[in-house]
Amino acid sequence: MRPGDAAHRVGIMRILVLGGTSFIGRAIAERALAEGAEVTLFTRGLTNPDLFPQAARLVGDRASGSYGALASGSGWDAAVDVSGYVPRHVRQAADAVSGRTGRYLFISTVAVYDFSGDDGSTAVWNENSPRVKPVRSEEITSVTYGGIVRLSGGLLRWHGHLSGRGRWRGCSWTRRRTGVSASRGRSSAIACGCTTGSI
Repeated sequence: MRPGDAAHRVGIMRILVLGGTSFIGRAIAERALAEGAEVTLFTRGLTNPDLFPQAARLVGDRASGSYGALASGSGWDAAVDVSGYVPRHVRQAADAVSGRTGRYLFISTVAVYDFSGDDGSTAVWNENSPRVKPVRSEEITSVTYGGIVRLSGGLLRWHGHLSGRGRWRGCSWTRRRTGVSASRGRSSAIACGCTTGSI
């Protein structure tokens, strides 16, 4: 979607959700649809395939690097990446939508924070909080998960000028952390600003 297109002029936001049929991706897609956005889901087509029949569907597979379906259509105002678990996923997806989306929003996890020295009294974790060391691996375990995702989000950071915003090959990006970490079971005060009005 480019400024000047008919849908853009009347305020309809076009959102691509990489994932979108479970966990936080499902909530993001549901909220965007409820607010009148045109939503496209890029999934493997395996999890909840009948969910959100009003959303467009593109089928691909991040594990095999199958992103060809993203070449269809006229582009999006924003891409929301909720399923980029390893750096390769983020790099390939960002490349696939390069020049076709106005903003790339990477949803990270609070598992990137180092809770080892926390006595439970820390209420807010932010970009200045201690983090786990990046891990160069594609084997996701409870031990490696936070470090792998940190490296994935860091991939975008290295191409930007601010800690949470930047540009990747002509596309603006933003990184946000989810409120609950599956591997740590902790909640975070860092909110995901993913409504159609704030992407």
